[in-house]
Amino acid sequence: MGEQLQFLSSSRSPAARGRRWLWLAAALGLALALVKSGFDGGALVFTGFAVLLLGLLDWFVLRPTARAGQVVFTVGPDAIESRRFDTGAKRFVWSEILAIEVEFNRGTPVVRLLLAPEGRRRGWRESLNGVDPRRPSFPLNALQPLDQERLVDMLQQRLREERSDAGVAAAPASNVLTEERLFAQQLKALAPRTWATWGILALNVAAWIATLAAGADAIRPTAAQLLALGGNTASEVQQGQWWRLLTAAFLHIGVVHLTMNMLGLALIAPTVERIYGHRLFLLVYLGAGLAGSAASLHFSARTGVSVGASGAVFGVAGALLVAVFHHRRRLPRLFG
Repeated sequence: MGEQLQFLSSSRSPAARGRRWLWLAAALGLALALVKSGFDGGALVFTGFAVLLLGLLDWFVLRPTARAGQVVFTVGPDAIESRRFDTGAKRFVWSEILAIEVEFNRGTPVVRLLLAPEGRRRGWRESLNGVDPRRPSFPLNALQPLDQERLVDMLQQRLREERSDAGVAAAPASNVLTEERLFAQQLKALAPRTWATWGILALNVAAWIATLAAGADAIRPTAAQLLALGGNTASEVQQGQWWRLLTAAFLHIGVVHLTMNMLGLALIAPTVERIYGHRLFLLVYLGAGLAGSAASLHFSARTGVSVGASGAVFGVAGALLVAVFHHRRRLPRLFG
């Protein structure tokens, strides 16, 4: 490989998407806070201060990573280079690289180099952040997924060529990002449309809209309002209103409660539905929701009104953990 190749940051990268979601969530949260406060002076000052802090965070921390069109990584015939390496050195020649690994740090793929022990000493920057200069790393979240995969393939191929030229046999390395993509494609083929997940999400949102139509507050409805709409409480269930165990699992204490539960459900439920199938997924969700409502009878519902899909969401998460444990030898290394 005699040419020099550059990898550019993309607007479709995980970093760019995370930046957009952060601003959207902040905008919704601040808008709800303003509506709840009635746009009084204190709320306006707080909102302005929050926007200023978020803007500074975005400009100095997020924007340098998420801005599209920047050179993130350079692969040359003699060396690789990136400003995003976590060590003081930003350029490494091929002859000093012993191995290239891909790890996952909080869901973000990270390229880690294993360097020869000689020639790299811990500098002041490494001493401050505790980084081993012989194991520099570089996050891939500024690249779109296909470029991440292509970069790892290129690095592994170039390292094999370098080791071969030096007369050192190198075992072929698999690309964990390719394994992840192929696994995701196989999983999606099991159930291309996860209609049960989206149907449950729609029912929960519809139930929340119904609470608004009944006059409940969007942020904090009262216990009496939730009880009238089907909330769970021990005294009513003991009088034969068993249906509250089900209806309470679709009600929520305001938009924040709803958003957190639905976000968690949207993240894990499609995978669980594809693994178990539509009908078994619905059985898991409803069974866990009923179990959560029954358990609340011994806790919050004894003296108050209990609502929420948290029990169902935790049940779905538990089903995912069971599937991962059962099929752990067949899963890509991402799940390790």
